[in-house]
Amino acid sequence: MLFNLIVRANETQPMLTSRMFEGTPEQLTSAYRTGTGFDFNALAQLPTVMTREFESDDMGAVATLGYMDTPSINPVISKPILRFPSQALLNLGLLDENCWQNKRTHWRLCEGDPFRLFLNFLDNSPLTVGSERSSAHDPNLIAVMMPFTDDPSIDPVYSALIEGSKRAGKICKRADEILTPTDITEDIFKLIASSSSVIADITGLNSNVMFEAGYAIGMGKQTVFIHQGDVPKLPFDVSHRRVFRYNRNKDGLTILSDMIFKILMNAQ
Repeated sequence: MLFNLIVRANETQPMLTSRMFEGTPEQLTSAYRTGTGFDFNALAQLPTVMTREFESDDMGAVATLGYMDTPSINPVISKPILRFPSQALLNLGLLDENCWQNKRTHWRLCEGDPFRLFLNFLDNSPLTVGSERSSAHDPNLIAVMMPFTDDPSIDPVYSALIEGSKRAGKICKRADEILTPTDITEDIFKLIASSSSVIADITGLNSNVMFEAGYAIGMGKQTVFIHQGDVPKLPFDVSHRRVFRYNRNKDGLTILSDMIFKILMNAQ
């Protein structure tokens, strides 16, 4: 698995084409080059880590992990999945302080699963950003990630997931059921962190749901993908995962409920 690592003076600093793939082995970059430049559409499919330039003793520098909003040489991550101290990039050897890489604008490709990499780092480090990882784990809680198009009390798909989970002795919860004045993104991350498994309805490849599913996978959660109707081509980093199809009618939702029950029972 590959991911982008982008260092810039600040988020508005343009990336120089001469700094693209700086310090990256050529065998990693060949699939992301075109005859005239770089394949930003392909690069946008990869997880991306972004940080501003920082000094080795700058404890206030924060890196973000997520997916680019749009393919661009000057990308933006408006909805990061994870934030962590930029110091982690030095501690993990992804940037070399001796080569000034933490203080030099450039774009490189790195090998590895960034979700596991940085979550494992935070698990073993006193450096933390945000509080979503402090939630207590509930072995009976199933976090459901899906577009909030219907109220959870009347959403037929969510009702089918609740019924199937209940038969397996589990409880489903969506973030919009959490009645607190906190930020919805923080609630989602806390819900995932405290759950035993995650069900992600990726119908329409909703960007928010895909972000949340990536976060869940990075935390090592059992993540079940469901999709209404035919499944489209998935982003590269989740293309190997099984997706369970369902139909949004009475019979189809009954089948979905039974399917969720069996999946959760088999996971116990």
